[in-house]
Amino acid sequence: MKELPLCSDLRVRFYPPSTAWSFLRDLPIAGYSRQTSGDLFHINFAMFRWEKDSSNFPSMNMPTYASASDSYGMEMLWSLGYVFQDKYKDDPQLLVNTRQNNFYNLCCVIWRNLKSNHCYRIRDALNDQSLKQHREVSSVSSSLKEVAYAILTPHRTEYQPMPMKLSHRGFDLYPPEDWLLVHIRDNNGIDKIHKLDLQTQVRFRNLMLKGITRGNRSFQYFGSSGSQINEQAGWFLSLPQGINMVSAREQMGDLSQIHNVSTYIARVGQYLTTSKPTEVRSTSKNYNDLVLFNLDQTNIYR
Repeated sequence: MKELPLCSDLRVRFYPPSTAWSFLRDLPIAGYSRQTSGDLFHINFAMFRWEKDSSNFPSMNMPTYASASDSYGMEMLWSLGYVFQDKYKDDPQLLVNTRQNNFYNLCCVIWRNLKSNHCYRIRDALNDQSLKQHREVSSVSSSLKEVAYAILTPHRTEYQPMPMKLSHRGFDLYPPEDWLLVHIRDNNGIDKIHKLDLQTQVRFRNLMLKGITRGNRSFQYFGSSGSQINEQAGWFLSLPQGINMVSAREQMGDLSQIHNVSTYIARVGQYLTTSKPTEVRSTSKNYNDLVLFNLDQTNIYR
């Protein structure tokens, strides 16, 4: 079961072949099933000779890099499972010996192509990346921070290219590299989860309380803004030594008098809500008086 989440496809062998129908007849197959649902399987059959592979497959260790962004890029590829690891195993020195000004960007090119084409070759990415080396990089606003981003499914954790996020109060206390943005999704990595079985509940609960391990760091659930709660998302924080999650939250405000769970969650979520100040002219005669509206928290500052 530990191997299956690393796979992109599953090949099922039936022997003798006639036993295949005992398995397939219970599936909603297009052209065979009487179900009217649109969620039907389309089965493609192929004839080939199956031979047992007698070669040994030693376990591979994920390579590490000196740069934090380069290490994250490799971790992002490694989380794809065998979709990437099989290609890496064929020529592990291909990336190690590659000299790139920005190795992380190269990893993003490989990641995006492998997501759309599981047969994509790493060597092709090197050619694609060479065409982008001379492009100018646009300046990024100081209010935007690049943060690590992971998708949790019932069976795996898959890291994504780092998005740029607007600053919130959490970034004032802890640097962006201490934060991990997490979205909880179904097995396809896209849809929200509407029904949680007991095993999935236990998995997500353990990850939120005990933390998500990345390298030698552990990221524990800190909180979610109001919109993130609706999106089944939240922020995880790697705590400094000697700091627990309760004290980390209290650095943003006094929460000791809040005993209602919903109120507590809402207050923590306010610290994680991004602010977008907008200049709006007041109706008073003093036209130099500006009112700043915080669009997400509806607080007014004069």
